[in-house]
Amino acid sequence: NFNFFVKEEFKPALHMALYIQIKRREELSYNEFPILNKNKEEIWIGQKITMIFEGERLVKAICIGRDITDRKKTEKALIKAKEEAIKASDAKAEFLSSMSHEIRTPMNAVIGMTHLLLEENPRPDQIENLNTLKFSGENLLTIINDILDFSKIESGKLTIEKTSFNLKYVVDSIYHALS
Repeated sequence: NFNFFVKEEFKPALHMALYIQIKRREELSYNEFPILNKNKEEIWIGQKITMIFEGERLVKAICIGRDITDRKKTEKALIKAKEEAIKASDAKAEFLSSMSHEIRTPMNAVIGMTHLLLEENPRPDQIENLNTLKFSGENLLTIINDILDFSKIESGKLTIEKTSFNLKYVVDSIYHALS
């Protein structure tokens, strides 16, 4: 009798499942549970039970058990791998968020100082370089904000904004920054 091999902690649940199957007169059921094999090693069994009733009386039960230990090990490994991937993804998002915030502070200082230098009547030969520096700083700040937005996307907290911009200014600034 397979019941001799079922681990003690699983017997009540298995017996309850069989009781319910009989009570409801369900012909088919499937259960999974660990047993101890003849070497006292734990293996998992997938058991299909077919019950044959005559009226309300159970006449016969046919049980077929199959060793599903390898499948259970694979399922366990997949669950562990998924949990580790989620942890790694969360750690990556946290790192990106922290680094973006840390980089943002000095970047704002660079942009602010560039703005102040432009306000202090620089020499004409310095204006283009300061404008390029300001644009590049603002562009870098935009990239940093995009990294933060990526973290928001992953956490489902991103909101889309509609904003106008001067395309000619952006293209000219990119041209000067790259040249």
